[in-house]
Amino acid sequence: RALNGVDVGYLRWALVGIVATAASGALSAVLQATGGFGRMSSLTLINTGLTAVLSGAFTISPAAASQLAFLQQPGNADAGVSITPAVTVHVTDSFGNDVPDLRGRLYDVRQRQWQFRPAIGLSLSPVSDISLGPIVRYTSTDSIPNRLISQQRPTGFAKYGQAGLQLKMHLDSRSVPDTMKPRFVLDVLGSGYPGMWDVTTHYEAVDGWAAAFFTLPVAKKPVLALRAGGKKLWGPFPYFDAAFLGGSETFRAEERQHWAGDASAYGTTELRVPVAKFPFILPLDVGAIGFGDAGRVYLNGQSPGGWHTAAGGGFWVGYLNPGTNLTVLFTNRKGRRIVTSFGFAF
Repeated sequence: RALNGVDVGYLRWALVGIVATAASGALSAVLQATGGFGRMSSLTLINTGLTAVLSGAFTISPAAASQLAFLQQPGNADAGVSITPAVTVHVTDSFGNDVPDLRGRLYDVRQRQWQFRPAIGLSLSPVSDISLGPIVRYTSTDSIPNRLISQQRPTGFAKYGQAGLQLKMHLDSRSVPDTMKPRFVLDVLGSGYPGMWDVTTHYEAVDGWAAAFFTLPVAKKPVLALRAGGKKLWGPFPYFDAAFLGGSETFRAEERQHWAGDASAYGTTELRVPVAKFPFILPLDVGAIGFGDAGRVYLNGQSPGGWHTAAGGGFWVGYLNPGTNLTVLFTNRKGRRIVTSFGFAF
């Protein structure tokens, strides 16, 4: 957003000379900021004769996109000849700040992770088990220039080794999983990493979700599928362990890991209606599907973005059974109107 009408894209220089207001009245001072758009490293208030005060790091973001603006106006050109220099248009908010493309290459992250997890397990059924054991992970993140993560350098960047303890539990009410029959599934993952190796302060995480499937006693025997889940972290965790929201596992109508925080909550509802089977040549089946998704993330107990919602419908074409299908969904989310996947989301 603009700060006192100042474009945050040029915050590094424009903050100098702003007049601040104190509780006792106007105070002529100089505000010095380091950092530009995004997370700032510091903000200092300086006044002659007084001790300067330094703020903690904070983030300034543009407001919602509201208009287009020419960055490079079109020039004169002959018919059939490209305009030089090329016309450039950018998206701005209501204050004139550039709104970054959150799907652009600036936000790409290239990462490799090696993991070793021996465990002792208890099998409850052919598809249900509980296991507990140590976990060792080493993560390498590429420090590519002109990437946001290279500029921010969050915890976990660029080399990060850790060792801890992990508990996993998977429960399934059906010995042969079938997404079109009554079923209950529960997944829980708990991890703890003490302050050792590259972990400076211990942190813990709990991640889990539950799903239930009900066959409705009407024609075609449609299935109502429900899922709810979330994640919570305690302590200074590495960026790649954040509670993410986005993607088929949590919120299908947005890009994977679109939102992040130290806690998340999400839920989804699907109605799967078998339409027809075609036993000729290939055993295909076709069905209709409708869905609704909701989710949100939190940071330090706050969730300024609130609940994100999406809804839509589409169809699937399955081979042998609906679980091995091609699904096409049409959503009400701008920028992600069509979502395709193999198999159901859960």
